[in-house]
Amino acid sequence: MKAIRRSSQKVGEIELFRAIFSVIILLRHSEYLTGRAFVFIGGSFAVEFFFIVSGYLMMNSLERKRDVPIENLAQETLQFVRKKALAIYPEIVLSFVIGFLVKCVSVSLSSGQIAELFSGSFFELILVQRTGVGTNSVNSVVWYIQSMLLCMIILYPLIRKYPEMMTRIVLPLGALLLLGWLSQNYNDLRGPGVWTGYTYKGNLRAMAELCLGATCFFAVERIRKIRFSRFARILFCAVKWACWIILILYMVDGRTKYDFFGCVLFCIAIVLSFSRICIDQGIYQNSVVLFLGKFSVPLYFNHVYFAWNLNALLPQRMSDGAKMICYIVCSVAASILVMLLAKRLRSGYPKLKIRLQRLFFARQTTDQFEQA
Repeated sequence: MKAIRRSSQKVGEIELFRAIFSVIILLRHSEYLTGRAFVFIGGSFAVEFFFIVSGYLMMNSLERKRDVPIENLAQETLQFVRKKALAIYPEIVLSFVIGFLVKCVSVSLSSGQIAELFSGSFFELILVQRTGVGTNSVNSVVWYIQSMLLCMIILYPLIRKYPEMMTRIVLPLGALLLLGWLSQNYNDLRGPGVWTGYTYKGNLRAMAELCLGATCFFAVERIRKIRFSRFARILFCAVKWACWIILILYMVDGRTKYDFFGCVLFCIAIVLSFSRICIDQGIYQNSVVLFLGKFSVPLYFNHVYFAWNLNALLPQRMSDGAKMICYIVCSVAASILVMLLAKRLRSGYPKLKIRLQRLFFARQTTDQFEQA
């Protein structure tokens, strides 16, 4: 099968729902502040969207390399995962720092407690806590990134080495078997921090849904080859929006027994969005929607530590409504700050890297770094 050239342009509708589901997760975590989630009691189900989309994008990257010969699979895998991590690592580090400071100020930790908090959450900072190491958490939402990267380290070389076997058989079958195991043992997909005896439940959830996303990629490729009538495009649009609306309404409710069917609806909506065949597709390709998608990253990372700690900083008699306003304002303000600082870090990183290399390494070694 020949590799097909694909546009690297972001799909506006996917970016829009990145923002929507980030807000839903923010509102879901208000439970830690007020004792009950604001509107979206089942908002944790939004993470399924991010995993499936991540699986699709991973497969898109792999398909671009289908005709490229493999030279060093281990190095290529590490480069892929490193690129994924570095794309959002400035936001992760900055969010960790702010969350750490908020925690220390709100609880008035002693120096010993601060050291204990940092040592226990250090593995969260370096993105390996989902292996089972580490005892504390400063910014628990980072679990999604950790689980995603751990699973991609396994999936990427296998798909690269055995593309036909993996994409036609192993990925769809693996998704079904993992989802089936989770269904029989837990009846839902929630609770990523549950230890199954071998690994976290969230890692199995990530693996299953990355496999689903990769499978969705090939459904999109098939659909894109077909020319549909205007009526069909309108019908697809109606089906897509029915899926999105049902999923959002499901997140309002706290029930979890339809999680696995919800994954099917996510796959349908995501396939129709990425295929760009719906009648409304062009509406979302604008700078406002793309900015919202970009802003969803710092917003996702900069809210839960406020939900955990604001009660200790706010007056005890403050109403839940006032607390929610403070929570949202603090989260948005911190997200804007992190977004601006991350941009600054990225622009200054090349110069900083060269200076550090010259400071710590001999001239000959530094020249080798710069050539690489």
